[in-house]
Parts: sequence; C-alpha cells; structure tokens
Amino acid sequence: MNSYLLSLEQLSNRFLEAAARHFAYPYWFILSVGHQHLYYLGADHVFIPEHMQFRGTDFLWRQFLDRTEGHTRLALIEGRLHLVEEDRRAAVADAEAAIRNFGESGYVAHLAHRAGVSWHCPEPSEERELGHLSQRFGRDATAYHYFARQVRQWQRVTSGETFDAYLSRYLARFAGAAGWSGYDFSLDHMRALHDAAHDHPFDPEACQCFDLDLDPGSSPVSLASLDFRDTQVVQEIIRLWQSGASLFVMYGAAHAFRQEAALRRLLPHDEFETAWNGTN
Repeated sequence: MNSYLLSLEQLSNRFLEAAARHFAYPYWFILSVGHQHLYYLGADHVFIPEHMQFRGTDFLWRQFLDRTEGHTRLALIEGRLHLVEEDRRAAVADAEAAIRNFGESGYVAHLAHRAGVSWHCPEPSEERELGHLSQRFGRDATAYHYFARQVRQWQRVTSGETFDAYLSRYLARFAGAAGWSGYDFSLDHMRALHDAAHDHPFDPEACQCFDLDLDPGSSPVSLASLDFRDTQVVQEIIRLWQSGASLFVMYGAAHAFRQEAALRRLLPHDEFETAWNGTN
C-alpha cells in the first residue's frame, strides 16, 4: 500500500506545481464508475468562515448530492471529530461555528448533518496510532508529536479558547487513549519535552517552530504518523467503495495529493476529473 502513496519528494513537487498554477483551495479530484462517485477535496487548514475554499466546497458538495441522489453515500472527514465532547460537537449544526471550532472538517460535518448524510473519520483510532508510534519511537517522542499537532491546531483556531484550556482538554483525551500507566501528559511535561529538544524556550505562538516539528521531511515520527494514517484512510475508502457507497472526502491537501496516487491505482473507475483538468 505504502508504495502507491506519493513519496515526500513527489509530494513536494505537487506543492510546487500547485504554487506555479496559483490554484485556489480546495484541490479536488473525482473518480466515478456508473452511479458511484468519489469526491476527494484537499483543503487548506483554515478556521475562517469567509475563506474562499468554503464556497468551492459548497459547489462540489451540491454536485455530489445531485449525482448520488437515491444511492448510498457517506462523508469522510479528518480529525476524529466524533471524539469531541457532545456539547462541543453540536457546533456543527451552525456553519460559522463549525468552521471556527473545527475548520474544514467541521464544515463538511455541517453540510452532511444538514443533508441527512452520515459522516465519520476513517483514520486509525488514537489508541492504535499512539501504540504504533510509541513502539517505534518511545513514549516521549510520541506524546510530544501529539502535543505539537494540537499546538499547531490551536494556533489556527478562531474560537477564542485559551491555550491552556484547549491543550489540557486534548492532553487528557490522549492520556486516556494511550493508557500508559504513570506517564505524565501534563502541559508542564510537554513544555519540558519541547525545551529539551530546542534551543529556545517554549512559545505557544511560534508557528514556525511547530511547523518544523511536524514536517515529515525532518521528523521521523511525523513521517511514520503520516504513512500510518494515509494507509488506513486509503484502506477504509477502498472498503467503502467495494460496498457500493459514494464518498465525499475532505482532508488536508498533503493527504489528498498522497492518496490520489494510490486511489487511482486501487479503485476501479472509468472516469477521472480533477481541479487541474486531468493533468498530473
């Protein structure tokens, strides 16, 4: 499976191509056979309701609904939104709140909720991913990777929640998922892990620091996480496709670029459309 995903070099070239084309998010591609359609959107991770990618998402969502009317259809989204507390997850009923709290994933959950379409996250569980990464890299490196992901997300979120409240809630969830008896998932420990690995003190506003920490080109943990997640998502898409379901998928652009290569090889289809007019 991994051999079908784009390599990091190929992924870098795709982003260079995107920059040269001055394309507008979301990137998208569509695979079709008969009445069955896979719409895959590659998003910019933004939490701003006015961002133009949400207009593009609206257009593609309406097209998806029209083309799949009367047939089994599902929405798949990034981010394990189903694990969010029920009272916070209720924000998906409102478009603006969905975006401000959960970005593009929240918005697709909102669209699906409004249309009566089921949605879920096709990623491996946190228990499985934490176990997989900790076996290879140890608990500290794995915990810090999860922490860094949430720090970077907090930097993008526009809901106004404080850093300590936002991160503490997620760290408590990660601690429960990991099940590592006696391990310290506190904010103080995560800050200490950061400071031990960097030549500057922890700063929750330092976007560049956490971009580098999460770069799969320089972080083996991030690369392993990316491979593990992308492989699981492709497998789940294949399973649902084989069941006859049409799918509307919204993930970050890097996932879309990587998975497109695999899905075009592994899913039977007789039509292919893309934002880039079929060129690769």
